[in-house]
Amino acid sequence: MQFVSEESSQVEIPADASAWSIYNVVAARRLQWDHLLWQVPALSIAAQAFLMTIALSSSYDVWPRRAAALLAVLMSLMGLNLLARQRLSEVTDAHFLAAFEKKFAPWLPQIVIAGEEKYPIDAVHGLEFKQRRDRVRSQRKDWRGMAWAAYFPSGKVWFVGLALFGAVALGCFVGSFLGWAWIFPPSQGAEAFECAGSLTAGANIELAFRCFP
Repeated sequence: MQFVSEESSQVEIPADASAWSIYNVVAARRLQWDHLLWQVPALSIAAQAFLMTIALSSSYDVWPRRAAALLAVLMSLMGLNLLARQRLSEVTDAHFLAAFEKKFAPWLPQIVIAGEEKYPIDAVHGLEFKQRRDRVRSQRKDWRGMAWAAYFPSGKVWFVGLALFGAVALGCFVGSFLGWAWIFPPSQGAEAFECAGSLTAGANIELAFRCFP
């Protein structure tokens, strides 16, 4: 049995029960990639939000904040790598399914109506699905108010979003060494500890007034 490459969708595949079993396996795997794909941004942003809370807070000492910022950068890179690879795997399976459907799915409807336009359909996955989705977005009246939000590919939007999180974390880490107070406020941890000690017996009155004006 031959497999479909990215360059060609005209590979001969036996249209028997075993071939359709392979189709079902690939379809289930593509669905699994889709589920895993959108878990990455949610988990990555939750972890980075926690780390950035520490990195941007002046209540902690400098080195714990630097460590949190560096970990946030690493989390961003790891999330980008996983997001890209899972998206690539999903697209690869979608192209295989589309090529299979073009060759061995004569039961597909020959026309689909979207708005006032009629156009042929020969696959339900891959680029054909993308083109049909874009037609629906541009032609359906009930979608015109939200069409601008659906214009940008979700994978690219989340990829850029995760990259921005990493850029801010990197700025915090670098700014901690260069004295960029606008992105890395000076730590007040030691001073706060000293102020807390001023409340004990025999406290320094001058220090107490400085801490609590």
